[in-house]
Amino acid sequence: MSTSKIVNATLSLLMCPVYASKHTFSVLVQSFRVHPVAATFKASIVFLLGCLLAIFLSSSDGVANDPAFQSIGDTDGIFFLGHAYQTDLDARTVTFSWLIGGCGKYMIVGSETYHPTEYCGAPNIPVNVYIDSSSTASFTYGPTLLPRQGDGSILFVQSLNQFSTTHIVSIRGAVGFWAHNQDFYYPFDTYDIATVFVAINPVNASTALPILRLTVVDAVGSFLPATEETAATGTLNASAVAARVATIHLARTELAKAFTLVLFVVNWALAIAVLYLIVVAAVLPATDVSEGVLLVPLTVILTIPALRALFVDAPEFGIMLDILGIFMQMALVSLCSIGATLHVVPKPRA
Repeated sequence: MSTSKIVNATLSLLMCPVYASKHTFSVLVQSFRVHPVAATFKASIVFLLGCLLAIFLSSSDGVANDPAFQSIGDTDGIFFLGHAYQTDLDARTVTFSWLIGGCGKYMIVGSETYHPTEYCGAPNIPVNVYIDSSSTASFTYGPTLLPRQGDGSILFVQSLNQFSTTHIVSIRGAVGFWAHNQDFYYPFDTYDIATVFVAINPVNASTALPILRLTVVDAVGSFLPATEETAATGTLNASAVAARVATIHLARTELAKAFTLVLFVVNWALAIAVLYLIVVAAVLPATDVSEGVLLVPLTVILTIPALRALFVDAPEFGIMLDILGIFMQMALVSLCSIGATLHVVPKPRA
């Protein structure tokens, strides 16, 4: 068989394994000259390795290397960089730690902080931060509180430049026969958080400071955030002031998706292997099935829930992968166990 046919058949399985034709599968079987089950196993391994390789090769430089983010050093204003360090999906809340900084004329020359360019650093003016139209400042920053060395240079202490906020994520769902919320689509579930920031100089409370960026800069656990932000007009003490609105989208990382789907495929491989054993026993009456075969379905029944528990963040039972996976797998293996019992040939007693 020519190499081109083997390559074309393999690519067909990689590009669309679910809808691969019977001819494609038979080509692989003939090329490997092995049993169909072994060919399926090898093709699955190649497909999974290809997916993992594509995920690891796709990388992002992050927010700090974004040209639009670096360009804020050419403008005067305040920026906030967030880190989502705690995600509680049961309570539908996400806690962010925000680092404040200043650019242009609002920067302390020579100060250090997490900044995108050399033109940004710790703010040189006091700043009161109001979040989500609150009348009380959520954070008060003062440059005079920063420690200094003997030569007058600023020492960066992150606790003096950061504050934490907790936000409620959006709740989306469906009613009816397929009643569910975002969790149902795990690991493709997404969550959104919207927030409004207003920065005021308490020395001149009538004017809001320009906020250049309000974004989350790094991943948290199995989630990768993406931020959409825009300048807007907010309300503070019944007065309209300049504000910035950010909508933060949380989605599972590609590695978390791949890890979960690999376990999902492995569970199905185990279930199909058990089915194959029972089909062989039923179709080939001349084949004697020993009592030891009964241990295979029993072992798989115990293994499938254990692998399901290894899902990233292990959501509660009832997600889409459970309907397409563990529910059908356990039912299939249980029926196979009954079939194995009916076809077992007991060993004669000595």
